[in-house]
Amino acid sequence: MKKTAKSTIRKRAAAVILLLFMNFNIFGARADTKKLNYLALGDSITSGYGLSDIGASFTEIIANEKNMQLKNIAVDGYTSEDLLNLIALNKHEDDIKNADLITISIGGNDLLKVLFSLIKDVAGLSDNVTFTELQQALLNVDNLIPKIKRILDEPKNIALFEKAIENYYDNVEKIISHIKDINPNVKIMIFNLYNPLSGSPVFNEIVYSAQKIINKMNDRTGSFKNVVVLDAAKAFYNRGLILTNILYLDIHPNKAGNKVLARLVVEKL
Repeated sequence: MKKTAKSTIRKRAAAVILLLFMNFNIFGARADTKKLNYLALGDSITSGYGLSDIGASFTEIIANEKNMQLKNIAVDGYTSEDLLNLIALNKHEDDIKNADLITISIGGNDLLKVLFSLIKDVAGLSDNVTFTELQQALLNVDNLIPKIKRILDEPKNIALFEKAIENYYDNVEKIISHIKDINPNVKIMIFNLYNPLSGSPVFNEIVYSAQKIINKMNDRTGSFKNVVVLDAAKAFYNRGLILTNILYLDIHPNKAGNKVLARLVVEKL
């Protein structure tokens, strides 16, 4: 083969490679003007509870940074059973079908539901108390931390948490399966649970007791198939005071915490 012919082939090959890089971004998607669809599912962590600026929520950060079209249908107080019921209604089937990315935060309320049922007596409250009423009442309970520790360490109560964890696992398995039946190609990411007490000296007495329960749930979350598990537990470890509002008995991520959650997602895209 003549030298000029080899040179021409090399030039053409280089041109093909250049075109490939021009048409695909670093995540393998086409670099055109069409926005990818991002569907956010879950509880108050995803809804942006407690933030004065909803634009500071992790879902909005992701959508803005990656130029995605966001639809957030998270609901404050949702348990895994609530989310399963919502998905099973097929009310949002088109949203799922059109989604390129789905994130899920769920499970915290499954555990809190058990905990709140156990500590209402401590606060002297009725069964139909709201979360806000319970939160305010607990701020006024004497020796609250030792009382919660006794509740968390009681074997019969641990069994209640373990039952809630198994129900959570079954529900989320069904949620994932239902989503994949509608949209087999969608990328699903699910957060495991962080311990908001971690890193706060005020709660040192109950950190370990709470962590044992959270670890059991995170072990189950880690066994889900066809999803990316986002390790919020590791990201928030020993940083509860910095990344949440736990000093006010509010487990939700603050502005800094939402930035951390957003980064967990973006790093896996």
